[in-house]
Amino acid sequence: MFRHEWYKLWHSRRLVAVFLLLAVVNCAYFVYRAANAAPKASEYRQLASDIRDMSDTEAEEYLEREYKNARAPFYGDGTEVIEKNYPVYCKSLWTEMSLYEMAHKEYLEVINYSEYVGKILKAPATYRLLQSFYREGNSSRELLNVEKTAKDYEPLAELTLQHTRTKGISEALALPSLIFLEILLAVLYMTVVLSREKEQDLLSLYATMPNGRTRLIFAKFGAVALGIAVSNLVLLGTTILTGCLLYGMPDAGDWTQPLQALVGYKGAALSVSILGFLLLVYLGSLLVSLWFAVLTALLTVVFASSRAVYLVMFLLVGIEGILYLRIDDLSYLAKLRRVNVVAFADVPERLGRYRNIYVFGTPVGEWKVGAAVLLITGVLGVAAIVCCVAKGIGMSVRKRAAKRLLAELAGRTRRGGSHGFLFLHEAYKYLRLERVGLVLLALVLWVLLFTGPYGKSYTIEDMHYESFLLQLQEVPKEEYAAKVAAFRADFEKTAQSADPSTLSERREALEKIEAYAAYLEPLDGATAVNEKGYELLYNDTKQNIVMGAAALLLVILCATSLYYIEYRTGMHEMIRISYVGRVRVHVWKLVLLFLSALLIFAAIYGRHVFRVTRSYGTVGIGSAAYSVQDLRDISSWLSLRGFLILTYVKRFAGLLLGAAVSVLVIRKVRSFLFAALGSMVILVGPLLLGLFDSGLLRNFLFNWFFLR
Repeated sequence: MFRHEWYKLWHSRRLVAVFLLLAVVNCAYFVYRAANAAPKASEYRQLASDIRDMSDTEAEEYLEREYKNARAPFYGDGTEVIEKNYPVYCKSLWTEMSLYEMAHKEYLEVINYSEYVGKILKAPATYRLLQSFYREGNSSRELLNVEKTAKDYEPLAELTLQHTRTKGISEALALPSLIFLEILLAVLYMTVVLSREKEQDLLSLYATMPNGRTRLIFAKFGAVALGIAVSNLVLLGTTILTGCLLYGMPDAGDWTQPLQALVGYKGAALSVSILGFLLLVYLGSLLVSLWFAVLTALLTVVFASSRAVYLVMFLLVGIEGILYLRIDDLSYLAKLRRVNVVAFADVPERLGRYRNIYVFGTPVGEWKVGAAVLLITGVLGVAAIVCCVAKGIGMSVRKRAAKRLLAELAGRTRRGGSHGFLFLHEAYKYLRLERVGLVLLALVLWVLLFTGPYGKSYTIEDMHYESFLLQLQEVPKEEYAAKVAAFRADFEKTAQSADPSTLSERREALEKIEAYAAYLEPLDGATAVNEKGYELLYNDTKQNIVMGAAALLLVILCATSLYYIEYRTGMHEMIRISYVGRVRVHVWKLVLLFLSALLIFAAIYGRHVFRVTRSYGTVGIGSAAYSVQDLRDISSWLSLRGFLILTYVKRFAGLLLGAAVSVLVIRKVRSFLFAALGSMVILVGPLLLGLFDSGLLRNFLFNWFFLR
């Protein structure tokens, strides 16, 4: 059975091609990211090569001296510049200063490591001393955490570190696409060995295997686990190799250095070498990937509909992601952020960053809690899958939908009698039988019930600035200079009797409004507008990524559901033999998809526009677009209203393009989950990676449509 499942997993050339393509894309993205960083990887590699043979003390002195020399022209600190042609490594002196600063900081982390550990070991005594002044006793939760931290760092007190050429390794471990692709491939493998049989109603045959059902499910898990082990090893190995080539290959002895010598991992409390840490990262990635594979299998077995698997999986992961991104570490809900599968997915961060979580009042290492949660829930998930397969739960063949479809096509529905309007047939299948109507209805209800004004976050400076701005908007542009002069005179009069420390925010707001008025004065058609409100509409990068990803996920669901019912019931063969009718079928399907995309776009983006305009208003929307300083390069004939319309037309075009891609994928692979995963890789994956890379992925694939 295992050999059969392994053959099923890898006999398809498409799967092999997808795996190799993703590995190449991952490395290409790494190269692109390093080449566009500031400073670039090649610049860092050249500097590291020049100081390679220096001792730690010589390298530190050299970097400190060069940093001061590069810094002198900007800050004028009186440093005597050695006669040297700057910049040496970078194209700009500012970037060169950043390069020296970064390298100098890395050397200081190595040289001063013993001092760093010494402070941690002294922390309990200091904490007890401070605690005696404020409270009685010394058994608080905080003291337990401090004492445990000191105990965990005790074995590291005698470490002697040497600087290593391991920047490439740390950059490889921090690559966000590596984690994303490992999880994606795990879900894809489980989909290959299980979901295809589900969509073809073959799971019901398991009930005819009284002794082989459990063996079969374990054979599937074994094939998937081996596939994950191979793919994760290839992805991690190629990424680390790429990082070493980009930032400089480590020396032979660097791999056996303590983990704390690895760039960026000074705070780790693990007593392992760099090579041992990489092994732990690999094992941790296997655990996370297997957990997602188990989740995919459990949902596939339990839910009869492939759409339910798709929606529930991304609902669960989406909720976890929102909790991880939105909850602050200081919140009383911080445990929901830290005991979180999205947080655990970043294995290098969890292993390399020392943190404790209180479990029943006792501090426990965060990575230990994560491993325990993933292991326990994963084992329970496997047990639930085996029980479901053994008992036949959730595996009954659902023929009711297919029978009702045939009755509808034959004109024998209970309501409405017979008719020949093809659009109604397609709409009924799409909205009723495929349950897309419920999803769209839920989206509309969410917009209607949970839409309110955009929450403003004000500082004192913001409050003063908005007060000045509102007064400026009440007068014609010709009177801006006089109005601003009145603001300045009123401030000077108030400053004579007020405490200067209370006027700093107002002074900064006044200087800001003066600069804005001076910017507007020579521009034809430009008037004072609330720039922050308009920037939220077109340039809120994280919000645009979230909205674009949500819209694309819903459009992918609609596009794949639109065609999947024909492939599931075999009716696509009937459509193929209809010379004229097949064109009409596809036309009406595309009309339904267009209307669905329009509804999704209006619900998601319309809600955002409504919330922002309710909070910030639309004053000056008819003025020239360059009334917003961020749009100073826009032509004078284009108004803010026109610019926003073009922006949202572009985003709707991107949504339609995403729908077209999803249609092409579903018609090629003829599987709902395969089509959904493939469309997500092409459309949603690059967009979500934009959360980790500001600017680098702006024009990657279809991101241009959803980002400015």
